[in-house]
Amino acid sequence: MRDWFADFEGTLHCDADPFFELLFERTSVNPNHCNAHARRKFEPIARAAQGDGLAKRAMQFYRKLYRIERKAKDSHLSSKQRHELRQQESKPVITALKCWLDEHHSQVLPKSPLGKAMHYCLKYWSGLCAFLDDGRLEIDNNLTEQEIKPFVMARKNFLFTSSVNGAKALCLHFSLIRTAKLHGLDPYRYYVEMLEQIPHCHSVEDYEALPPWNIQLERVGMASAS
Repeated sequence: MRDWFADFEGTLHCDADPFFELLFERTSVNPNHCNAHARRKFEPIARAAQGDGLAKRAMQFYRKLYRIERKAKDSHLSSKQRHELRQQESKPVITALKCWLDEHHSQVLPKSPLGKAMHYCLKYWSGLCAFLDDGRLEIDNNLTEQEIKPFVMARKNFLFTSSVNGAKALCLHFSLIRTAKLHGLDPYRYYVEMLEQIPHCHSVEDYEALPPWNIQLERVGMASAS
């Protein structure tokens, strides 16, 4: 796994999967953990609770945080403006949430669903707060989860790739298609253009002109609104 992120420095959006632990042993790589995962651990407890309770209080904190994120999105704030907004409005909520967790964590059974939800937040607290200090970061990993949804929907087809090379080919095609869509390109027309140009590539520069982030938009067109 370390080879995947060789020479990478910065912050990585992720959940708390142990898969990432080796990566974060490097001081040059920091986690931006997913607040949606933390919030989801309180949701079923809050729904099942009668009257007010600790889980519902936790959900109140998260609703405040996500209202602030919605305001930033609706206002089309720049990363700098979003950082300023979070420092002014989100940071006090996060501070209050941490005080609340510290106060009540010892009052619940550690192995109970509520105890586990609180422990999760405290264990990954630094990563859950990372979004406050960089307006480029998201509060959660939902955009990544939405992006990999096509892989989840198609994974049954991967059973019939028959070989490791076939699986690698599928990953390559998925990567190109999803990256093209991410850059607003029509994926089919992008593929046609790329395959037509590859036989004429004679240098590294020729190949470097073909990825979705470098190819000329007028050659492939924008993705359709649908």
